[in-house]
Amino acid sequence: MAAGVFRALNGQFAAQVVAMTIDAVQSGALLDTTGLTAGDAFSELGDLLLDGLSAGQGGQASAG
Repeated sequence: MAAGVFRALNGQFAAQVVAMTIDAVQSGALLDTTGLTAGDAFSELGDLLLDGLSAGQGGQASAG
């Protein structure tokens, strides 16, 4: 954060969201509703975290 790479946020909240997502992937609940494989789901979670924690993001996704 000091270098401006990551933005400030509530770390406990972020950790709980990650833990709940991991549990949902491992139980299959998230996979059933998304159609993703476990590997794909964890890859998406990693992308979501890196994009969400990065400083300077405008908060709007590109329409591709």
